[in-house]
Amino acid sequence: MRSVQRCSILFLVALATTVGLAQSEQTRSIVMDLNLPNGATPRLRIADGGVGSAEIPNIGKFGFAPKIQADGNTVVVEVVDLNTTPQKRLARIEAAVGGGMVRTDSTPQFGIQILRIATP
Repeated sequence: MRSVQRCSILFLVALATTVGLAQSEQTRSIVMDLNLPNGATPRLRIADGGVGSAEIPNIGKFGFAPKIQADGNTVVVEVVDLNTTPQKRLARIEAAVGGGMVRTDSTPQFGIQILRIATP
């Protein structure tokens, strides 16, 4: 009986730890500064794997999809044109957390700086 209780307790602790880790992974977000072609410099906070957007008058609406890499210090950001169907990928950059501004090689060109990875 004690063996069953111990196994049950260990299982519950392992399950709670796994659920807690999964929830913390899901709630991370990336805080980034953008340098837009019109000179605007918005700051976005986007969930890891999510999409944030910026609309530029007379140019269009663009999406920014960050993904934290396994090392935890690098973020890959895909830039997409939200005005097209299907959405067209314009650029893909890698940026270090806390590093400098990285420029896309797209038209229009964007600057992206990853400030930090945030948790609630």
